[in-house]
Amino acid sequence: MATWQGSNGGLLAGIGGVNSNAPSVNDIGNTLQLIRQNNDIERSGANNVGLTALQGLSGIAGVFQQEKQAQRQKEFQQAYANAYASGDRGALRQLATQYPDQIESVRKGMGFIDEDQRNSIGTLAAGARLASSSPEAMQSWLQNNAGELARVGVNPQDVAQMYQQNPRQFGEFVDHLGMNSLGPEKYFDLQDKMQGRQVAMRGQDLDSQTAARNQAITMRGQDIQANLGQQRINLDAETNRINNENKRLDRMLSAETNDLKRQEIQSRIAANNQQLQQKQQALNDGYKDGINTLTTSMFTLNDIVSSPSLKSITGLRGVIPNVPGSQAADTQARLDTFKSQAYLTAVQAMRGMGALSDAEGKKLDQAVGSLQNSQSEESFRRNAGVILNTLNQKRNEAVGKYVQQNGIKRVEAPQASIDYLKQHPELSIDFINRYGYLPSLGQ
Repeated sequence: MATWQGSNGGLLAGIGGVNSNAPSVNDIGNTLQLIRQNNDIERSGANNVGLTALQGLSGIAGVFQQEKQAQRQKEFQQAYANAYASGDRGALRQLATQYPDQIESVRKGMGFIDEDQRNSIGTLAAGARLASSSPEAMQSWLQNNAGELARVGVNPQDVAQMYQQNPRQFGEFVDHLGMNSLGPEKYFDLQDKMQGRQVAMRGQDLDSQTAARNQAITMRGQDIQANLGQQRINLDAETNRINNENKRLDRMLSAETNDLKRQEIQSRIAANNQQLQQKQQALNDGYKDGINTLTTSMFTLNDIVSSPSLKSITGLRGVIPNVPGSQAADTQARLDTFKSQAYLTAVQAMRGMGALSDAEGKKLDQAVGSLQNSQSEESFRRNAGVILNTLNQKRNEAVGKYVQQNGIKRVEAPQASIDYLKQHPELSIDFINRYGYLPSLGQ
């Protein structure tokens, strides 16, 4: 009787070694695994057609849900990138309302230990962004915050090295870190609070400045209440009166034969003419002052809008103090000058010419009040355009009255003269006297 020999396993193994098609020990293990899987599938009901169909539908729904989530994540990432690239703080703030799930997902993914660490890192990021404006400011910030950085597990030396390697990328990094830690709205509010600005950018309160300066500003030493429109009406009436008076004197002169009386009449006519010329000159001087004031204000604003460093004083970069002596700092100084001086004198000039209604004045005030560093470059340009268009319109009206008053004919100026005028706006009146108009200035 044949008995089982343990060596038979060796034989099977040997056969397997010789014939690759023969079963091997591995084949047995694989077969057993397949059997176990089959049993599991059977118990799960996979061979049940109805159950399989339901599971299939559930799987499809899951895929759709995943695709929907992926699409929303993609939309959020694109919206975030666009808003950050444009420097539009308002758009970044709105993301928290539009995509609260995505903001929360990113925040959870950052792996903060607790709320204290999250708030601390967000606060440090806001401070680091403000300090990144200059190496000196960053060095001071690192010294003052070394302990807090260490407390949240950040090496101050690593921060210093990151900043030294690429200050711009460092600024962008802490922006993303801060916004994702605190949310865009709280992050920007915290920056504003750190700078002591909140509502008034850079410590300026435009409304109070406007109210104060409106009481004190005079235009080239003249009383701003002197309305050129009323002066023109008065001049027209005075011109008619003097002309009628001179006609009467001319008739008397023709009939008079006494030389002394003739001289007296001629002196009265000459005095009337001189008086009229003085009034005409006063009106002309008023228009000249108004035109020059508007031109100065327009060129100040146009220089700001045309400056390559505009992007450095608006949007996300606009919340950071600019390095003294830099082009951005110069542009910021021009903006401050425009809002606190040039604009207000322009308003007084327009009111002096009787050319600005209350509604137009409110519209201008709103546009100037919107010239804030926190808005995007696009929004800044849009508001500046509203102001420039209004100033252009009012200046053209003043030029038209001046030209009419002096009987100047319009002649198209050569481009070379226009280009030269742009470089020398102080020659505006000379340009008008020669060509009878001024070219518009704007974007």
